[in-house]
Amino acid sequence: MSYNFIAIPDGFDSKNSYIKWMVIVEVDNGLGAPGATFHRQVPPHTGKVREVVQPHSKGGTVKLNFNMNYKLAKLEDILGVKAPKEVESGMFLFGCEWPYTYSQGQLVFGPAQKYTSPASRGFKLLQGSCEEAQSKDQAGSGVRPYAYAAAQLSLKSAPGEPPSGWSFQWPFVGGPSYTPPGGAPTPDGGFWLGNFWIELEVAVPTVTPIVQIKLKPLYFIQSFYTDSKNDDDIKKNEDLVALMKWVSAVKASDLYPVIKNGYLPIHIEGHASKTGSDLVDFDLSQRRRENVQKRFKGMINANPVIIVEDRGKQDASQVDLPPNQRNEGYLKDRYVKIEIREDEAKSALQRYYKEGGR
Repeated sequence: MSYNFIAIPDGFDSKNSYIKWMVIVEVDNGLGAPGATFHRQVPPHTGKVREVVQPHSKGGTVKLNFNMNYKLAKLEDILGVKAPKEVESGMFLFGCEWPYTYSQGQLVFGPAQKYTSPASRGFKLLQGSCEEAQSKDQAGSGVRPYAYAAAQLSLKSAPGEPPSGWSFQWPFVGGPSYTPPGGAPTPDGGFWLGNFWIELEVAVPTVTPIVQIKLKPLYFIQSFYTDSKNDDDIKKNEDLVALMKWVSAVKASDLYPVIKNGYLPIHIEGHASKTGSDLVDFDLSQRRRENVQKRFKGMINANPVIIVEDRGKQDASQVDLPPNQRNEGYLKDRYVKIEIREDEAKSALQRYYKEGGR
């Protein structure tokens, strides 16, 4: 990035003084780390603001920054020799910012706010401000869907005094529009600085929303207590209550709207022990899964994407036990598992937020 220079006002040593300025457009996408921006300064580049903002529900802020870097020196007579002496130097910025929202393909801007950073510079010689230059819209209606401004530098004769009269005014700065009552939003949101467009990169920044999975655990396991082929459904009251509690936790979590809107699938597996033939055990794992799945769907109050797998006895222990020990010995082999997979949950949440989910 390179600075532009302004002619030094009368009364200061032009060889040892400078006033430099640079204009930068910054977009805070409202995603990722606070203050993360994407910027481009003059001269003009192709693209519009709408092509770099992330279309998500949180919106963000566009800033037009005038960055100042200066040094003011005067010549003083020291023992008959003229020598430069610094009066003041520093860096500051000022400009306007516009909040925006992005909804259904439309980029909508709010009214402009002026700012200076540091906020108070009353004791400094060089001042900067953005002043409103147009009080009506282009049709002259006074609705003011545009926020135009003129950026201006002024110089004080001494700290604490009013400006001395020297000023430097940039060409008009045009900001993006906002939507007046009953009106339509301006779609692009470019910034006009004199004869130059100040615009941003066309490429969409690759910012990934930071997501955190708070639901714990991400799975529910229903055990079955005997090897009987009739033991294929939830029969204990405490087991049903446990399922209800887990489903309630899912519905209270950030994952529920993601599940409800089809971004995140639910995996349900059925399992059996090795006490029957392959066919008998597969059918038993399937019936168990179907019955638990039916109860789950009756509680979730949604029509989620469900991926099923009936495993039969593929994952069962291969240890042979006598019949009187099988109910307890094979307990861990007879179950149905309802699972939300963490990697899928994070990916689904990120996609949901990027596409405007709330």
